[in-house]
Amino acid sequence: MSFLEVTTRTLKCLPERVTLVADASAFEVATIRQGVVICFATWSGPAHMALQAYTEKLNDLPPHIPVWVLNVDPLTPEHHAQFGWVQHGNGETFFYNHGVLLDRLLHPSGDCTASFAAKWQSCFA
Repeated sequence: MSFLEVTTRTLKCLPERVTLVADASAFEVATIRQGVVICFATWSGPAHMALQAYTEKLNDLPPHIPVWVLNVDPLTPEHHAQFGWVQHGNGETFFYNHGVLLDRLLHPSGDCTASFAAKWQSCFA
């Protein structure tokens, strides 16, 4: 299955709530003014767990904050440098506001839904 098929099946929110980016080679981190980037590896159990938890929580959060789900497989070393972190397929998530990386979730564990909501609140409230 393709990235788009697997990701759409994994989402726990309406697909319109997020922007799926299958070809991350054209994705420019520097253009993000505000939003959340969730890095997703279709082959990773932790990434599936994180995406399900985070997108389920999106149902309760204001819809005006953009959310991108990025395919990690085509990411280049330049992308890793833009994020300041090498993606390992764990559902790494980055929170931006006013063009600045404010926070990140790198290794989802425990109640990752609560962790996502807390970081959302601290970045966008």
